Amino acid sequence: MRRMIAVLAAALVAPALATASPASAQVAPIDPAAAMKGQLKPKHGVQFSETAKLTYDGRSFMSQTTKGAYEFNKSGVAASDTKFQIKISKDLRELLKGEEGETLSAFAEQTRLISVKGKNYLNGGAFSEGLPEGKSWVRVTGKDVIPPKGMTSQPIDVTEPKTYGRLLADATTTVPGGKVGGARTTRYKGTITVGELYKLSPSFRKTQGERPTGSAAKTKLTWSIWVDTRGLPRRVFTYSEEELGKGLGALRDSVDTYYTAWGSRVTVQEPPAGKVVDIKDLDEDVPDITRLPTDINGTLSLVRE
Repeated sequence: MRRMIAVLAAALVAPALATASPASAQVAPIDPAAAMKGQLKPKHGVQFSETAKLTYDGRSFMSQTTKGAYEFNKSGVAASDTKFQIKISKDLRELLKGEEGETLSAFAEQTRLISVKGKNYLNGGAFSEGLPEGKSWVRVTGKDVIPPKGMTSQPIDVTEPKTYGRLLADATTTVPGGKVGGARTTRYKGTITVGELYKLSPSFRKTQGERPTGSAAKTKLTWSIWVDTRGLPRRVFTYSEEELGKGLGALRDSVDTYYTAWGSRVTVQEPPAGKVVDIKDLDEDVPDITRLPTDINGTLSLVRE
């Protein structure tokens, strides 16, 4: 009797499985833009680490290492907590003069920057000297505030769903990417000009300021994005290369960014009020952090000359 029931059950279930099988085998393709948009939730975020390098004729001129976390809201990155450090070579140090060199040199020691609620809080390096007793954080407010994404060197902002989705759709090559951070990935490759990225990406427009024109707009950015099975980026690598002329070698600017812990709880908080001093209340001069992006661009121009 038990065997007969089993045979009967199998006979009844088999047609249902046969009918359901084709439908269940169809897996909806991943929509990267939708996957990224699904990450943009208050109090959630992502961890990242980044290395930016400027090399000339194969020699390292300058590098910046950055690591930290972004806190999201429904629109994108709402706050950040990052640590960064800049190293410049002896050759570049000899070329740099005045305020540009001083600003870059001031960040030779690791500096922490919290950007939250429209304010900046700085700690470490040049911001740990000359502070009043009991104070360990310098607060910046008003027009001089660096935005939450201000310390990344990565020109491609994958936290913008439209930008991220468009780049992957325009990829010229798609290959297995191996494992990145323990996750199986697909590597998308492509190129985009600075002018095209300016049109596409709001954050790139904000960091660039004026619209690029002429040869600057035609500069090509070669990119690779490693995407996991959920449709989320695990690594973004971009570089641009410029031949400076016959016998002068090439200038290469590259940025390699890794993302981990997508969807983790991230809450960026202001330092304790009793540990904070306003930058305007300091007697001694401190580096003007708002000049940092300008000085890096100025350094690029100087090396080109």
